[in-house]
Amino acid sequence: MRLTGPLIAANARRAADGAAATVAATRTALDTLEPRLADIPGHLVAAARLRIEHPTDSLPELAERCNLTKDAFAGRLRRLIALAGRAR
Repeated sequence: MRLTGPLIAANARRAADGAAATVAATRTALDTLEPRLADIPGHLVAAARLRIEHPTDSLPELAERCNLTKDAFAGRLRRLIALAGRAR
């Protein structure tokens, strides 16, 4: 199936919306965990900071910067966000 202009635009919008939501959740997680950030695994904090520093990059682009798969990078963000949820 070949994507047409409207489908490409819709996919780009969904990707941008998803990235913005992830950046916001990551910022909130870091803010929540700030008092005990030293106790959080460094690779989770590094992934979060990279997501915040590069808000428009896709997950594959961010993962490549860390020499990880997209799924591994996304997992790090999910784990950090889950830690913050349990800390509230």
